[in-house]
Amino acid sequence: MTVGTDARSLAGNTSGVGNYLRGVLTSRSFDMDAIGYHASHGEVPSLDGSFSPSSLPAPALADRLLGPATPAWWMNVTLPRALHEDDVSCYFGPNFLKPITCPAPSVVVVHDLVHRVHSETHTLAYRWYLRAFLPISVRTADHVVTVSKSTKRDLQRFHDVPDDRVSVAYPAAADRFKPRGISSSERERLRNKYGLPDDFILFVGNVEPRKNLSNLARAVRALPADVRVPLVVVGQDHVPDPEFDDLLTTEWATDLVHRPGYVPDDDLPLLYNLASVFAYPSVYEGFGIPPLEAMQSGTPVVTSDRSSLPEVVGDAGITVDPTDPDAIASGIDRVLRDEAFATRRRERGLERSTRFSWDETANTIRDRIAEVSEN
Repeated sequence: MTVGTDARSLAGNTSGVGNYLRGVLTSRSFDMDAIGYHASHGEVPSLDGSFSPSSLPAPALADRLLGPATPAWWMNVTLPRALHEDDVSCYFGPNFLKPITCPAPSVVVVHDLVHRVHSETHTLAYRWYLRAFLPISVRTADHVVTVSKSTKRDLQRFHDVPDDRVSVAYPAAADRFKPRGISSSERERLRNKYGLPDDFILFVGNVEPRKNLSNLARAVRALPADVRVPLVVVGQDHVPDPEFDDLLTTEWATDLVHRPGYVPDDDLPLLYNLASVFAYPSVYEGFGIPPLEAMQSGTPVVTSDRSSLPEVVGDAGITVDPTDPDAIASGIDRVLRDEAFATRRRERGLERSTRFSWDETANTIRDRIAEVSEN
């Protein structure tokens, strides 16, 4: 059986969608041949297993005439022609969408409903792109996969997709996230490179309003002086967050909030290990990989009680009201103040993280692909 997939998310710096696709395709449980179609030339890596990248650029004329609308042409004209020519058994859409006229059975993955729940996260053009094409995709796909039960509920709130056509297949964290012994020389290197304080609270993720960084910073300021440590925000600006930007100009935030920006994959697991606590009070997620990475690294987690996040951390994490800085501060304070409590959270987090596996994810998706292909 040969599966055709949209591999554009594997090009360049991979996003959450790209990491999800990579995790599925490289799992030992995904025992199908896969053709990864992409619109670039030679940028998509060859992965382990039976994966073949296939460069499929949109015609130059279409690119010139359509400009920003070229991705819609690629998805609905260029891609289905290739799927037909390659006689694929099934189309696997890892990034929400499928061609309107798809020449094979299809399974699509919906990662979140951010464009409906927190529309400010996306550009107006992308919001309307998803609003136009996602309803068609989830209505006509043979099966839909969501990355959490929370996202499944959101999907069914906005779109009429029956239970028997939706499965949940959780993502997993990469193996590089694990407890590590870090030498004093390595600690010094990281502190010099990223301007890290000796002890700190860590946040990892794109900087945008729904990540709720303003309330997190206020929570850090509200911590009692005897336990207060700085907040380190790792991640790139994604959507303008004027409230957080204004807050960073205050005198107290200058001392308490450190922004090293993007941290590469080799160093990020080390920062999780160095952090005293990981804080992630996001108001909406489709899943929430950073709290899982933190748990798998053995770092205590304080996170939001909204959307998918309680589903991710279970009883291993401390869940708080993200709209209340004092509640966030209380959760962080307990970890910083009580070492025995923090140790129990580390142990529970490590155990909790073992419940998420790319092999399980790939099993679910492989089974759905096989079912729709046979039917």
